[in-house]
Amino acid sequence: MLSVSDPTVRKATTLAGEAGSAALWPAFAALLAKARWCWAWAPRRSPPSPALRRVAVPGIAAAALVAVTMLATLPLVGEGLRVMADSRAVDRLGAELAARARPGDVLVHEGPIEASGALELYSGRRPILLDGTRSVLGFGATFPDARETFWTADRFTEAWRSGRTTYLVTARSPDRSVIAALPPDRVRLLLGHNGRRLYVSVRRPQPSR
Repeated sequence: MLSVSDPTVRKATTLAGEAGSAALWPAFAALLAKARWCWAWAPRRSPPSPALRRVAVPGIAAAALVAVTMLATLPLVGEGLRVMADSRAVDRLGAELAARARPGDVLVHEGPIEASGALELYSGRRPILLDGTRSVLGFGATFPDARETFWTADRFTEAWRSGRTTYLVTARSPDRSVIAALPPDRVRLLLGHNGRRLYVSVRRPQPSR
């Protein structure tokens, strides 16, 4: 249901992301198991036939039954929202960036930025978007000054190899990320969290004289 109805989950799955619905299923399955008891409770409290319902359950009683069932389910809905929010949280990655990054360093986010919308808030840096045009916010790439915000893979690779410290946040697996095209000795994985990875460029050792 998430893969079909939620745009961000569907987009993450389409673009080879790992922060999709499959990883969330165990948490939602536990919530649905609890909700089952709430939904099973209401039919047991109502008369089995329409005729008896009209006699034994007047409008106020029926409304009260619905309200009680709804209130019993409401905390589970809130917990489901928390699970979804936590699955998209980038607080740990952002805190790592805030502690490590220095003025002049480059931060790049691979894929739609709405997959990690709070990255700028937690890191204190506005990320450059790599392959970010297939996005709800991708219309920004059509503006004349968008070249410095929306990068191509070639431009990213050039920056990574330049020796300038460059960070990459991605929800894509290593074999489907732009990281796969870089030399392994130039890539260092700093942190993985919530289906996302934080990489930093490694400078090529200078030959000894």
